[in-house]
Amino acid sequence: MYALLALCLGLVLLTPTLTHAQSALDIPGNGDTLSGIGVISGWKCEAQGNITIRLDAGDPIPATYGFPRGDTAPVCGDDGHNGFFSFFNWAILGDGEHKAVAYDNGVEFARSTFTVVTTGEEFVVGARARVRVPDFPSPGEITWFTWNQSTQHLEMAAVQTRAVDQSIVKYLTGLVAEGKSPGLIAAIIDEDGVRSLAATGIRRQGSSEALAGSDVVHIGSNTKAMTSTMLATLVADGTFVNGWQTTISQVFPELVGEMHPGYHSVTLWQLTSHTGGVVRDARYWWTHTELEIQERRYAILKENLADPPAGPVGSYLYSNLGYMVAGAMAEKLTGQSWETLMQERLFTPLGMASAGFGAPGNLNALDQPWGHSRDAGGAWVPSQIDNAAALGPAGTVHVSIADWAKFVQLWFPDVVPSILDRTALTTVITPKAGEDYAGGWGVGYRAWAAGNTLNHSGSNGYWYSSLWVAPNRARAYLAVANSAEPDLNQTHELLDSIIWSLINHVP
Repeated sequence: MYALLALCLGLVLLTPTLTHAQSALDIPGNGDTLSGIGVISGWKCEAQGNITIRLDAGDPIPATYGFPRGDTAPVCGDDGHNGFFSFFNWAILGDGEHKAVAYDNGVEFARSTFTVVTTGEEFVVGARARVRVPDFPSPGEITWFTWNQSTQHLEMAAVQTRAVDQSIVKYLTGLVAEGKSPGLIAAIIDEDGVRSLAATGIRRQGSSEALAGSDVVHIGSNTKAMTSTMLATLVADGTFVNGWQTTISQVFPELVGEMHPGYHSVTLWQLTSHTGGVVRDARYWWTHTELEIQERRYAILKENLADPPAGPVGSYLYSNLGYMVAGAMAEKLTGQSWETLMQERLFTPLGMASAGFGAPGNLNALDQPWGHSRDAGGAWVPSQIDNAAALGPAGTVHVSIADWAKFVQLWFPDVVPSILDRTALTTVITPKAGEDYAGGWGVGYRAWAAGNTLNHSGSNGYWYSSLWVAPNRARAYLAVANSAEPDLNQTHELLDSIIWSLINHVP
């Protein structure tokens, strides 16, 4: 019990910077998700009587008052002995949303709304578990958690630091020295996260700031696999009423009279597998910039789908516009932008804190790498230009390599996925009969991969990324250039040569 008390008191001090308020209920805080046995804690300057807490208007729970809170001393103007705590088994409340109210001598001074998650039992007995969490708390580290029956929690048991192999830099340095790109990053990913990582070159032509393996990179059309995975979460929860077979006309019935009839029965799956007959790009991606992003995508969809399909529905025709339409369908059904859906349903659950949209870094700053293109004389010219925001679902994500690896690991069959389930994820990467593209991935057999591979490349004209995943080997190989040649095939071949070196790499 003393060990648990010490742990809980330590947790209490991990609170946000205090304001001029005179009291607070820190745990449970607003929006918290709690489980197991934990602490109720907070602070109050000069408590007038007994501190109690009511959970869902239940019986008052007495709290011990007066333990030291050094962080509150400047606010309260005292020695900081104004913290309070108690213990509670959150499972008693049951699953769902609950309310907590803190009282001083019967007078309310703080309240919060929080969520409890349980196993369905108030106290689990006899359970055993040992869980591995890769790249936590830092890239390259592996933390093991074991089940503690006393606290009803998974507790940290060990932290292992795995040395990240940097010797793959030898595949990059010569290429940068030859002027193939201002900078290059490459990585090998396995079930534990980033196995090998190297970066060489500079962030921006004309500067001396070195490109780093921790930098954020623009992944272009590798965004498509992420968009498809986000859409899969909406299929799984029933947002798309007919799942992957939900049609454009079912989501936008008001456009049936204005949309070309050839698009009426095009499905969500056909849009994400490039078999919807949709033209590669919108007539003009930068139109309707006066509109909010959801309305902008809707306007572009409305204008472009009035035209006849660009190819036979059911046949492969690569389409950025098709992915924007799929994203707009999700926006219509949820009322949320594609950007918000990606953050809430993919990036946050996977812990991809670096993931965002548009060119990396702040405008005109060198806090992240810039993209590059050639000028008429063949020199590299830095730029922070990106695809139009409306194109987002097809290719505007930026992310660090360590966070990208968290998404890549979803496709290793022996990794327990933190979103969706293995069946739903397998659906995303399984082409229909006779096809070789599914859910944002090119899919095909490779002997070196001992089975099918998942691959994609992406570019916004200033960056280029290439990714190959070998699920049966639990390996993935990626390379990124912060540049793109006028003939994108040249950069594609450059990165493919790096990928092949990674596949054959021996540490």
